[in-house]
Amino acid sequence: MFDLGDSESSYFYMWSELSVWPTEWLRAGVVTQRTRVYRTDRDIQRGLLVGVSFKRVEGAVYFFNPGSDDHFTVVSLGVSF
Repeated sequence: MFDLGDSESSYFYMWSELSVWPTEWLRAGVVTQRTRVYRTDRDIQRGLLVGVSFKRVEGAVYFFNPGSDDHFTVVSLGVSF
């Protein structure tokens, strides 16, 4: 996000996943997210993901910074139609 009127409001955000589907309904892999607010250090988190799919519904759980004091979890749910 680049704010052309106020550069201090600008930031960069990236989310990347690499996963494999060992079955039709299960996937597993790694995930990373990176945030950089204007004139600050990069903030990078890495983690693991596990996802399931059933018909038109897909869900995933992301475990960021496992083994660290600042670990956290993100849960996603999607529906295709």
